[in-house]
Amino acid sequence: MSTAKMCNLDPGWRYTPYGKLAWQHSFVDGLRQVDGGTAMARTSGDGYASNRTQRVANLTMDEHGQIAGKIDITYSGSPALMWRHRSLSGDGESLKDSLRKSLEEMLPNSLEVKVESIKNLTEYEQPLSVSFEVTGAAGNSDRETAGDACRPF
Repeated sequence: MSTAKMCNLDPGWRYTPYGKLAWQHSFVDGLRQVDGGTAMARTSGDGYASNRTQRVANLTMDEHGQIAGKIDITYSGSPALMWRHRSLSGDGESLKDSLRKSLEEMLPNSLEVKVESIKNLTEYEQPLSVSFEVTGAAGNSDRETAGDACRPF
């Protein structure tokens, strides 16, 4: 009997770290090669701690309600893999546009978002880090106030 540890590989998914699977291929049944033939086996998967999106905002607001600062988002596991795969279907500008729009959905309409940098896009063993520059007014309508603009995301 073999004492080798089973290692899942996902060669069909670019940027998938060694021994990891895309979430679509986790916890599914399939055939496995064993001594003397094949057997049914279930793939493993990562827990929530390995699949994270961390957001850190360093923003300031002046006495006129103008907001300026930086938001850093770090993607690990499946969220990072999703963005890395999205980068393969377009160019750098389309990726920046998609990242910008994903953050704008969480912020007030009055804030302007610009992608400042993308780090570790092809280093799949590292978390994917995106830095954004944010500027604008605290509110953009009668119903949106400075307090609304500073809601957590």
